Amino acid sequence: MPVKPSSVTIPLPKRWPRSVRSAVIHTISMAEFVMAYTRGWAANCPNARIRLAAGNERLKTELSLRDE
Repeated sequence: MPVKPSSVTIPLPKRWPRSVRSAVIHTISMAEFVMAYTRGWAANCPNARIRLAAGNERLKTELSLRDE
């Protein structure tokens, strides 16, 4: 379930320079991309053990989001 970008707020200190706040946001975005890419790779991996682990991780994530 994708999250709308406008609904996500990351509380950062107001006194941080704009460039630092931008760097933090970009770092978080890159980390989210890497996680999505890795999960996609694992879901399509020919190794059944890796696919099973990816499916388990996906289900755990969905449950935690539902509980939240």
